[in-house]
Amino acid sequence: MFYTENRFKAVSTDLRAVAPATHWTNTRVSDNNLDVFAYGDMSWTNLNRWLKLYHARESVGKGSGGDQKRFEVIARAFGIVEELEEVQWSVVEKVLEQFREAVSAKDGMWDWTE
Repeated sequence: MFYTENRFKAVSTDLRAVAPATHWTNTRVSDNNLDVFAYGDMSWTNLNRWLKLYHARESVGKGSGGDQKRFEVIARAFGIVEELEEVQWSVVEKVLEQFREAVSAKDGMWDWTE
C-alpha cells in the first residue's frame, strides 16, 4: 500500500494549524486524504493564523472534518481563502471578519473565543 492510499488524521486543539505545508507537500498527501478533528475552544485568533498560513501556502488546509458538525463552519472559512487565493491577505482577512460576524449572529451557535 502506498502512502497516497492512506488516510491521515490530525488533531487541532483550539484551532491551531495542524502541520506545515512543507512536510505535507514533501509527502504528497492531499487534503482529500486528511481528516482534521478540532477540539477545544473555537479560537478565532488561532483559526485566523491558520488561515493566513494556508493562504501563504505554509500550512495544510482543512481536510475533511470527519463527522464533526462544527468543522463545517471551519471548512467554509478555508473555502473562502481558497477562492481568494490571488487576493492580498489584508483583503481576505476583512472578508473573513464579515464571515465571523455572520456565523456568530446565527442563533449564537458559534461563539468564538479570542
